[in-house]
Amino acid sequence: MIRCTAAIAALLALAGPTASAGQALLSTWLGGRGEDRLVAAAVLTDGAIILAGVMPGTHLDLRDPDKRRTPRATPPDGILVRLSPRAGRVMSVGRVQGPIGDMAVDDADGLFLTLAYGTSHFSPFFRCQWTARVGDEKARIATGPDGASAVLSNGSVTLLDKFGHKALAWKVPAHHVEDIAVDPVRKLIFVTGYNNRTGRVPGQRTNPVQVAFLYAYNADGKRVWRAYDWRGQDLASRRLMADTRGYRLAMGADGKLYLAGESAGGNTLWARQSQKLNATLPLARGDAFQSGHNTGANPITFVGRFDPETGRCEAGTLLLARLGNGKGNTIRPRALAADAQGVVYVGGLSASHPPVSKRAFAGDFEGGGAFLSVFDHSFARLYATKLCAGTTLAVAAGQGAVAVVGEGTEDLPGVRGLQPGVGGGTDGWVVVLPSKLGK
Repeated sequence: MIRCTAAIAALLALAGPTASAGQALLSTWLGGRGEDRLVAAAVLTDGAIILAGVMPGTHLDLRDPDKRRTPRATPPDGILVRLSPRAGRVMSVGRVQGPIGDMAVDDADGLFLTLAYGTSHFSPFFRCQWTARVGDEKARIATGPDGASAVLSNGSVTLLDKFGHKALAWKVPAHHVEDIAVDPVRKLIFVTGYNNRTGRVPGQRTNPVQVAFLYAYNADGKRVWRAYDWRGQDLASRRLMADTRGYRLAMGADGKLYLAGESAGGNTLWARQSQKLNATLPLARGDAFQSGHNTGANPITFVGRFDPETGRCEAGTLLLARLGNGKGNTIRPRALAADAQGVVYVGGLSASHPPVSKRAFAGDFEGGGAFLSVFDHSFARLYATKLCAGTTLAVAAGQGAVAVVGEGTEDLPGVRGLQPGVGGGTDGWVVVLPSKLGK
């Protein structure tokens, strides 16, 4: 059940830009005393930005003007916000029962949400079109052609038609399945995650290793190709025993498939061609933040571009933080997007000293936190920043804007902020940047 307030902008006091605004169009916390977060974002064709998340407490006044004196129960957990980034104002807000876990948007600006009670399709103005009892708030979702969608829940893929009816379902044969994407043109469904394997390096004992995979299925649920997913012993014999995980997938507006994964160190299968273990993948190396040397076993990020038809990795890079002594430090991906020019946006959680571009919009604090790194088509790094003490959970690009959202506790600089600061506990946050980002 959803409730909207179209004229909520009049209730918000907007702060002016600060000296630390940099390139940001808008930057604000959203949340109250509860544990709040924004988990998804989308840029619609009209330039509006949709935010989705969990917000049991909020500074946004959702009461009808004629009912403000009437006590009311705590608002539902889930929140949808329609935002005008250029005007710096909220245009409408919707609330749903239970937390929102993920959101995907189709070519008609339809919103597809995973919720505590299943999957729902909403109009861009928050009117519910249908609800299917498929998935929950931990599920991931991707949109397909003609209003169809694909839901990943508990290791299974369920295809829904434009009316929300179940068309097909199958179990992915893997230990951990983390994300899903759909190619609406080729009608392919992609999943990524990792399997638990073992391998024995010559002269050493047998050890466990996590092995990332990338699978492609057709609309009949038949697997048409796979990438990575090698046997543990095959990796051990080549001394590629760093644990690897596939975490995020994105179908780029350029028609290519993108993957963001982790590696526990630099001796990693990401440095090999996705379907040829003995073939080296020439990873882009811009500087020490894009090199796997001297990093130990701490988690670092891989980002790659793939041919959706074959699974061949066309290009990629590693990404990590660097301590002052030159040793690599942890950086973990949790958000991924790619635009029509093949510009790649990746975000997540970093330990101290992630890359930060000169004159970038950034939180002024020590240590790590929510990061954003932007790469061009060749995976040269265009822009990098850390935004607040927290985690980047989603990024979306389009119509000249980049929307970055997540959860955090402090240190986000305010630009035309929609609330004075952190409401308490963990809050959601959104930063809107212009899409032309450079070093």
